Amino acid sequence: MGQPVPNVQHAVSVQLPTWDDIKEMFTGAPRVKNAQLTGYPRSFIHQDVNQFNRACIEKFSNDASSCFFFPSLDYARACRDFATSVEVHSEAALPDDILSIRSLEIELEPALKDEEIGFITLHGVFCPKDRELPLRTFWRLVGVGISSRLAENVNARMRTIRDVTGDTRKEHPSVRGRWSERPHRKLCQRIANLLERAPSCTTRSELVARDDVYLYSTGMAAIYHAQELLLRRIGGPSVVFGFPYELTLKLVETFGPGAKFFPFVGEADLEQLEEFLAQQFAARTPVQAIWCECPSNPLLRTANMQRVRALADKFDAAVVVDETIGGFANVDLLGVADMLVTSLTKSFSGSADVMAGSIVLNSASSFYPDWKNDLELNYRNYLYGGDAQQLEENSRDLLMRTTHINNSASYLAESLQPLCDDPKSAITHVYHPKLDPQPENYRAQMRQPTEEFIPGYGGLFTIQFEDVEQASVFFNALNVHKGPSLGAPVTLAQPYVQTVFHKQKAWAGECGLHESIVRVSVGLEDKRALLAAFRTALAEADAMKASRIHGVISENGNASEDSGLTDEVANTPPSTHAEDTANSDHE
Repeated sequence: MGQPVPNVQHAVSVQLPTWDDIKEMFTGAPRVKNAQLTGYPRSFIHQDVNQFNRACIEKFSNDASSCFFFPSLDYARACRDFATSVEVHSEAALPDDILSIRSLEIELEPALKDEEIGFITLHGVFCPKDRELPLRTFWRLVGVGISSRLAENVNARMRTIRDVTGDTRKEHPSVRGRWSERPHRKLCQRIANLLERAPSCTTRSELVARDDVYLYSTGMAAIYHAQELLLRRIGGPSVVFGFPYELTLKLVETFGPGAKFFPFVGEADLEQLEEFLAQQFAARTPVQAIWCECPSNPLLRTANMQRVRALADKFDAAVVVDETIGGFANVDLLGVADMLVTSLTKSFSGSADVMAGSIVLNSASSFYPDWKNDLELNYRNYLYGGDAQQLEENSRDLLMRTTHINNSASYLAESLQPLCDDPKSAITHVYHPKLDPQPENYRAQMRQPTEEFIPGYGGLFTIQFEDVEQASVFFNALNVHKGPSLGAPVTLAQPYVQTVFHKQKAWAGECGLHESIVRVSVGLEDKRALLAAFRTALAEADAMKASRIHGVISENGNASEDSGLTDEVANTPPSTHAEDTANSDHE
């Protein structure tokens, strides 16, 4: 418990082996808190960042203070404005006079061998330690804080640090000139090449250029900047169509005039979407953008994107798609999206040891000229060179990794799916794009197969159990890594609602997320070994279900009419799970 996953300095996940470990992490139980060495870097301040923060507090403030550092003065000011916003926080908003921003210049080790030693200016927001919650919320929500690699670099150079607060020359440094562009250029070109590889939309005339790819320090930073771009150029409310990653919805609701949320993506929901768009258009407050995921996280649903595109065209709205779960290799959204946002931390990196994100502008979009001009004026590259270099190295084998993970995830999901109809099984549902009630929606976005790569359904699937007790027995017995994030080299299981919506379980349930779901991000392990591990854990959950039924029957003397079970069924041992059903020709 509490160890980094993978076991490297800049890991983005942490091992939390049991259901109670997850729950007690959020209640602040000392046994978990004291053991947790790391976590997802936006939610758990990395030890290298903490070390830098403590050193700055010691030198420039006092022990009663907290601080949060950013690579840009604009970010520090945005953090201060967020923390003091009565509109956002109501009575919990901080008074401006208890916050201060300090700009600190420090010597920076070169991220690459042929770089010269330079200086970097970091901007910190300081506040009383007992009032830091709004600042920590901004850090987590927006994802623009300094990275652990950057902190590691400057920690070795603390003797060179000096206060340059108020020096206007340090406010908008030439970021491109300070950090090597070589890995950034390679990454942008690689993403552009992937987006042009075997597109699903063969009629697309405009190609993706390297300069249409913009890199950010995290996936949430990309979403934040996408929303800021929309607000600058369009303005107006947004729509989030389909249940997304939780912070996407929160960010779009928080920054801007609000968002209408449609948690489901069926035909009836599309009709409601059209009605809402029409109402907003008639009221002269048109929707600026429709946000979607392909597929969604964690239920792996995909909307009818062609219908979404048609509605957007009808009411002059942009379409922003997050394809992190499907991935550049598997899906092509440029036939329907005006803008793509992606967390490069996940499957693009594949190593769970670096944070990054991207925005891609679709040059065929009617919004493109205006957006392009805006970003050319306002974009700054704050992806630290050391992170860019690591990400470039990690992503070189993307197609090979994706092939393996696609096959393994489909194999596991299809092997477990028949158990949903087995009355002896604790599983009630398996969510996976291939098993979706409307799989054609995802398939319509899949790339064309080529000799080098056959597109698939991504590395994520989610299992739902009858109740939390059976889910927790399964989770505790499952012999894989357990923790946040996805797209890691190892399989990661996460009781999603317990971790993400531990304070909003009822609301999540209304949106289709049962408290008993376990999300699985498949890694590079052997798929048959993984299936064996799942079967072993499922046997524990099935045994609990059988013993519970047996106990009810023993207490009542016979099976209740409501249960629909006979004595023979109730006394049957836990089910032996279905034999391998997937083909073995894609090892």
